[in-house]
Amino acid sequence: MVVWRRYAIYDYGTKIGEYTSEEIKDKLGMSRILISKYSELGLLYKGRYLFERIDQARLDPLLREWDEVRIRILTAGRRRSWKCKTIK
Repeated sequence: MVVWRRYAIYDYGTKIGEYTSEEIKDKLGMSRILISKYSELGLLYKGRYLFERIDQARLDPLLREWDEVRIRILTAGRRRSWKCKTIK
């Protein structure tokens, strides 16, 4: 199942709507990767369009809970310093 991220688009600071990355690609002719990068960095596209990622967790509380658990699982090993111990 493909889940498209949704973004709010602002034109000169005025919100013009919420679209998926695929819809923005068709509307403005830019790649989905660029949309994501512009959103992360807060850059203006063509000096006028600002993209703000809409948090999927805001749309569904179950997604929020799953995301929190998933992040805890994925980062659990990174919080500890794993050292190999030799058996004597």
